[in-house]
Amino acid sequence: SWTMANTIKHSAILLLTLAGFTLPLPALTAWSTDPAAPTPVCTEEYRQYDPRIVAVDGGFVVSWNDTRRENAFLDVYAQKLDIDGETLWPENGRVIAEGPAGSLVYQWQLSTGLADDGAGGALIAWNDFYAPYYSYFQGFVTRAASDATVAWGDPGELIQPPDTAVPMMANPLGLNQLSTEWDIAADSEGGLFVPVPGIPHSIARFAHDGEQRTGWYTAAGESAAQYLRLVPSVEAGEDDAVMVVWVDNVSLSDDTILARKLLDPETDWPAQPDTLLSAWGEQPVQIDDDPATSEPETIANVCRLAAVPDGAGGVIAAWVDDRVRPDTAYFRVYAQRIDAQGNPLWPEGGVEVSGDVMTYGCYWWMEMHAVADGAGGVVIAWNEIDGTSRLLRAQRLDSNGNPLWAPGGVVLDVDSYAGNTILGVVRSSDGNFITLNHLSTVTNVRPGALMTQKLGAVDGKPMWGDGRLAFEGCFSNYNSNAGIAPDGAGGAVITFEACDNNIYASRTEVRADLTVNKVMAPRMLREDKPVSVRILVGNSGEADVTGSYSIGLYLDGDLLKETEVNDIPAAGTETTINLTGVRITDPSPGSHTLEAVVDIYEEIPEMHEDNNTASINVRVK
Repeated sequence: SWTMANTIKHSAILLLTLAGFTLPLPALTAWSTDPAAPTPVCTEEYRQYDPRIVAVDGGFVVSWNDTRRENAFLDVYAQKLDIDGETLWPENGRVIAEGPAGSLVYQWQLSTGLADDGAGGALIAWNDFYAPYYSYFQGFVTRAASDATVAWGDPGELIQPPDTAVPMMANPLGLNQLSTEWDIAADSEGGLFVPVPGIPHSIARFAHDGEQRTGWYTAAGESAAQYLRLVPSVEAGEDDAVMVVWVDNVSLSDDTILARKLLDPETDWPAQPDTLLSAWGEQPVQIDDDPATSEPETIANVCRLAAVPDGAGGVIAAWVDDRVRPDTAYFRVYAQRIDAQGNPLWPEGGVEVSGDVMTYGCYWWMEMHAVADGAGGVVIAWNEIDGTSRLLRAQRLDSNGNPLWAPGGVVLDVDSYAGNTILGVVRSSDGNFITLNHLSTVTNVRPGALMTQKLGAVDGKPMWGDGRLAFEGCFSNYNSNAGIAPDGAGGAVITFEACDNNIYASRTEVRADLTVNKVMAPRMLREDKPVSVRILVGNSGEADVTGSYSIGLYLDGDLLKETEVNDIPAAGTETTINLTGVRITDPSPGSHTLEAVVDIYEEIPEMHEDNNTASINVRVK
C-alpha cells in the first residue's frame, strides 16, 4: 500500500541521512561538473521524491512529490531548467497542488503524470486522496505554463488560489484515481490523453486549454492490471489518435497483452465532445500468444511493459514474460509490432529479444525500458541475471523485428556485486541512444553511481567507454527513482532523488575533445634564429568546437609562443595551426623537449582534459 511503501521509504531515507549522506551543493544557476555535487533542483526540508522529467521548448520540466510542510502534508511541485541548467521557476520549485484548498479535499496530493504542453510548459497530473484508508481518490490535471502560471480549464476549478485545475470525472460516483504507473500522453495540439483505472478503465482527450474534447471511452470487461501504456499518433487526415496497450489479467491465472487504437474523429468538438472510436474493431488486438490455443497455457505472468510508436501509425510493444518453453521456464524479453490497421507484423507471440533474464519471480529490481529508433524499429534495454551478477543489455530491432545488434543484445556493464539496474533509454538528437543505469556495490542501502552510456545506432557499440558518471553518491532505486530526457544536443539530462531526500539533476553533454596529434618543427634549433612550427590539432569528440581557445608552445616547460584560435576543428576532423617566428633565447646546447598544449586555459568544455599535449625532442646547437 502507499502508506506502507512510503513508511519504508521514509525510514530508509532517514537512516541514510542520519548516517551522513549529505551532498555538497553547487550554485543553483548552472549544471555542475562534479558528479559528487550535482545540480540541485529542490533542497527543501523533509523529503522530496519520485521525480519525473520531460523535455520542453526552452529546457526541461521536473515534477516531484514534496513533504516540506512539516512532513504532515504531501504536495506536488515542479521546476523548469534551461539548457544551461539554470532554474527558471521559483527556487526549490513552483507549487502545483497543495491541499486541502479549493477543490482539493485532503492534505495528500500524489504526482501521477507529466507531459510536454507544446509551448514550453508542462501538463501535470496527480491524485487528491485520503491516505489512511484509501476511501477517496480524485485525479486532477493542470498546466504549468512556461512562465510558471498554473491554470487549466475554462475556467477550471480552484485549487490553491489563484491556481486552477481540471478534475478527471470518468466515474461520476467517485474513485477517479489516476495511476502512478500509467502516466499521461500529450497529443499533437498541446492537449493530452488521460487514462483512469477501473473496471473497465476509461480514456479521454482534453484540449490545450483543459476543455474535454472527447467523452470517456470504456469497453465492458477491459481492465488493466499494473501495466497500461498510451502511444499517441496523428492519422493521415490529421486526426489525433492514441494506441492503448495493457496487460489484462481478468482470468487471475494468465496475463494477456491487448491493444486498441482510439481515434478522435474531430467532428463535433468544440460544440460538444467527440466520441472516441475503436479503429481496430470491436475487440482489442491480442499481442501475445493466445493461452486458449496453446498447450500448455502460454503465459502466466507478464513482468514489465513498454510501448513506443513505430512512426507509421502503429505501435511496438515490448514486455517480459515467463511463457513455458521446452528449454526453460525463465522470464525472457519479447516484442511485437502492430501496424496502423491493427495487424501484428512480427512472428506470433512476438520476437524473442533476450535469453533468460531472471528466474521465477518478477523482482523489484528487474527493469526494462524501450524507445522508438526513428526508423520503424525499437531499442530495448533490460536487466538480466548471470549467476550472481546483474547484466545490462540492449538490443535494436528493425521495422521487421530483426535484431541489428549482437545476438542476445550488447552488454552495457557488469557489476559483480549484483547491483545494476537499467533506469531508462532515450534516442539522442544525433540518432544514437543513451541509457541510464544505477551501479551499486551494496544491497538496498546503495552508495554507488548513476551512469549514462551512448550506444551507436548501427551496432550498439558503447561510444562513451565505460560510461559517463552522472552522479556519484547514495541513491537507492529500491526507495526512489530517476528519469532521463534527451537534451536536443546529442546528450541527456537526468533527474533523481538522492539519499539526502533532495531532488537533483545532471546533464551528460556531448562535448568536443581537443588533442594535439602531431608537432612538426626543425629537429635542430639555433639561438635567435626564428623557425616555424606546425601543430596538428584534432577533435576526437562528438561536438564541434564553439568559441576561442589558446594554444601554447613550450621548450622544457617555458612558454615560447601562444596563439588564439576560434571554432576549429569540427568533430572528427583535424586542422593545422602554424606558429611562425618562434625564437629560442638563451638555450643550453643539447637535447630539449618541445611541447604543444591545446586549450591551455581550459576554455572549451571537453570530454577529456588529459590528452591535450604532444611533444617532440629537439636539439639546440
